[in-house]
Amino acid sequence: MSNPYGQLHIHTDGGPEAAEQLLDWLRDEDALRGLVRLVPAPIREGDLGGVAEILTIALTGGATVTALARTLTVWLTHRRSDMNITVTRGDVSVKITGKRVDSDTVLRQIQELTRPIDPLQ
Repeated sequence: MSNPYGQLHIHTDGGPEAAEQLLDWLRDEDALRGLVRLVPAPIREGDLGGVAEILTIALTGGATVTALARTLTVWLTHRRSDMNITVTRGDVSVKITGKRVDSDTVLRQIQELTRPIDPLQ
């Protein structure tokens, strides 16, 4: 059975190592446990294989969105270097920069991204 809430994809600009670190961080969050996985990035021309650097998060409702926004904010503020994260749902994405991360802004961006789509539009 498919997830009625859908899923988000998260890409960091820090490569596979940063993605693995973020995966560990997200898995430590009770509200996200079991909902996050690392998937291979698409193989580009000239690559020898896919690199696991994209995280997929299954959405289960508002609590997941809030926990994700809070956890991303904390992870970004604890990084020693600036890191950018792109969160994508379908064809829409938001970019969150590691410089001066504001938890309210991140929460609004993630909530906007996960708002139900009106099928009549």
